[in-house]
Amino acid sequence: MDQERIEQLEKRVQQLEREILLLKNEPLNQEGKAEPLHEGIKKKENKYPLLEDAEALPRNSGQIQNHGLNSGTKPKSQESRDWEYEIGRVWLPRIFIFVLFIGIIWGFKVVVDYGILTEPVRVVLGFVVALLLYFIGERQMKAKREGLGKTLLVGAVGVLILTTFAMHILYSMIPTYPAFILNLTWISIGLFLSHHHKSEVMAILIAIIGYLIPFLVFGTATILVPVVYVILFYAALVYFAINKGYKVLFYVTTSLLHFVYFAFVISAIMFDVDRMLQVMAVGAVIQQLLIFYAVYLRKFQKMYPIPLLFTSFVVTTFWVKMGTLQADYFYLVYLIFISVAFAVLFYLQRHTTDLQKREFTSVSIAITTFALFLLILEAFQYEGNTLTIVFLIQGLIALYLGARYQFIFQQVMGGFIYFVGVMLVLQTAIFKMVSFETLIWFFFIASLYGLVYLSKKFYQQKAEVQISVLFASIVGHLLLMFSLPPYDVIWSFSFITFVATAGSLLGLYFWTRNTYQQNQAVLIVMGAVNVIVHLVILSDFVRMLTNGLTDGNISMMSLSFAWALYAAGSIIIGVVYDKKVFRLLGLGLLFLTLLKVIFIDLYYLTIMIRAVLFIGLGMIGILLSRLFYVKKEKEEHEHIG
Repeated sequence: MDQERIEQLEKRVQQLEREILLLKNEPLNQEGKAEPLHEGIKKKENKYPLLEDAEALPRNSGQIQNHGLNSGTKPKSQESRDWEYEIGRVWLPRIFIFVLFIGIIWGFKVVVDYGILTEPVRVVLGFVVALLLYFIGERQMKAKREGLGKTLLVGAVGVLILTTFAMHILYSMIPTYPAFILNLTWISIGLFLSHHHKSEVMAILIAIIGYLIPFLVFGTATILVPVVYVILFYAALVYFAINKGYKVLFYVTTSLLHFVYFAFVISAIMFDVDRMLQVMAVGAVIQQLLIFYAVYLRKFQKMYPIPLLFTSFVVTTFWVKMGTLQADYFYLVYLIFISVAFAVLFYLQRHTTDLQKREFTSVSIAITTFALFLLILEAFQYEGNTLTIVFLIQGLIALYLGARYQFIFQQVMGGFIYFVGVMLVLQTAIFKMVSFETLIWFFFIASLYGLVYLSKKFYQQKAEVQISVLFASIVGHLLLMFSLPPYDVIWSFSFITFVATAGSLLGLYFWTRNTYQQNQAVLIVMGAVNVIVHLVILSDFVRMLTNGLTDGNISMMSLSFAWALYAAGSIIIGVVYDKKVFRLLGLGLLFLTLLKVIFIDLYYLTIMIRAVLFIGLGMIGILLSRLFYVKKEKEEHEHIG
C-alpha cells in the first residue's frame, strides 16, 4: 500500500510540473494576465483519491521548477534501482531473520543436550524472545527503519507459533484445541500489526504462517476442524485484503488455499476423506463467490477477470467433483447453477463498451460454455455417439458467439469443444452404412459447412483463418471417403455416399471460389483435389462396369478413355466459361492420361487395343487443340470490336 501511495504521489507531482511549465510559457495579454494556450489545464476530477489534499502539501516553487523540468534531469521513476538500498534495507533483514531462527534452534539444542534448560524454561524463553523481537521491531518502526521493523514483528509472531508448537507436539504440555486457540490468537495479533503498520508484506507472511497452523497443531491425521479453519481463515484474509486494498495478498491467499487442500488430501490419504472432500468443496464454492464479488464490484484496480475467474471456476469445479463422488446430482446441480448464473450475466452485459466489463462478459460466456461442456459430458458419458454430435453443435454455437461479440477467449473455448467433437468423430468407424456412425459423419460434414460460413461472415479480413477452415473442410471430406466401407457394385450405398461426398466437395469449391479470386494457389489446390477425387470415382465406376469382363484389355482401355473424356470436359468448361484453372487442369490431366497409356497400358494391351486407344486419344487431343484456336480468334475479334 505504501508503494502504491508513493507511485501515485510521483504521478501527481509530474502532472503538476507539466502544468507549471505550460503556465510559465504562456504569453501575457493586454490586461497583464496570462492567456491560456492549453485548454486542458483546468480543474479536473482527481484521479487519485488518496491524494485529494496533495495541493495542500508544502513545497518550494524553486524546487518544483528545478525538479524534472531540466532536460538533463531524469524523473525518479526512470532512475536505475538502488540495489544497495534494496538489498541492505529490504532483503537483508528478511533473509537473516531466518538465519536467526536457525541459530536459536541450534542454540536450544545445545542447551537441551547439556540439560541446562528444562522444558518449561524453554517455553518461557520462547515467549521472552518473541516479546523482545516485538519491542525491538516496534522501535525500528518508530525510527523509520520499516524494512527491519516489519521483519522483526513477523519474526515475533513466528516465534510464538513455534513455541506453541513445542508446547503441544514436543512437550505435550497442552492439548490440541488450546494450542489451536493460542495459534489463532497469534495470527490475529499478526494481522492487527499488519493493519496498524499498513504493511501488505506483513499480511502476506502472516497468511503463510496461518495456513501452516493445521499441520503444526493437528499433525497428519487431518480432520474436519482444520479444513473448516482454513476456509474461515481464507474468508477472513479476503475480507482483510479487500478492506485494505491489498491485491497481492488477495492473489496469494487465493492460490495458497488450493495448495493446502492438496496437502490435506495427501496427508489424509489413508483415512476416510469423503466428508473432508465435501467440506473442501463447500470451501471452494465460497472462494468462487468471494472472487466473483471482488471482480464484479471492482474491489481492486487492474484486475484480470478472464484468468482469475476462469481459473477459479476450473479449480472449484475440480473440488466439487471430488466432493460429490458419492452424490453426482450435487455436481450436476452445481454445473446447472453456474451455467444459468453466468449466462444471465452475459446476456445483461453483452453490449457493454466498458473494457473491464467486456472482459467480465467474455469470461462469463466462457464459463457458461465450459460448464455446459462438463454438464453434457456428465450426462452423456456412456453415450459416445450422442456426445459427439452434441459437442459439434456446442462448439459451433460457442464459436459463433465468440465471433459475433468479438470475444477471443470464447472463440478459443468454442474451438476447443469443437476439436473434442472432431476427435470423437475420428474414433467413430463405419462398419455398416445404415447406422448411427454414418449419421455422425454426415453431421460432421454439415458442421464443416458451418465453420466455412463463420469464417466467411466474421473473418473477412483474416485470410489465414479462412484458408485454414477451408483446408480443414477439405480434409474432413477426404476422411469420410476413407472411412466408407468397400464397395463392389455401382448401386451400393457406400459408392453413392462416396459420389455424394465428392459432390459436396465440388459444391464447397463453387461456394468459396469468389473468396479466393486473389489467391490462385488456393483455387488450384482445391481444383486439383476435386480432380483427383473425380478420377478415383471414374476409375471405380469403370472397374465395376467391366468387372464381369474376362478381357483385361477392355478395362484398361475404358479407364484411359474415361480419363481422357474427363480431361476434355474440363477443358471445354474452361473455354466456354473462360476459366483458366479448368483449362490448365484439363491439359495436365490429358498429358497424365497419355503418360499412363505409354508407360503402363502399352505393356499389357494388344496391338488392336493400342490402335483403337491411340486413335481415340489423338482425335480428342486434336479437337481440343481446335477449341483453343477458336478461343483465340474470339478474343481477337472482341479486341478489334
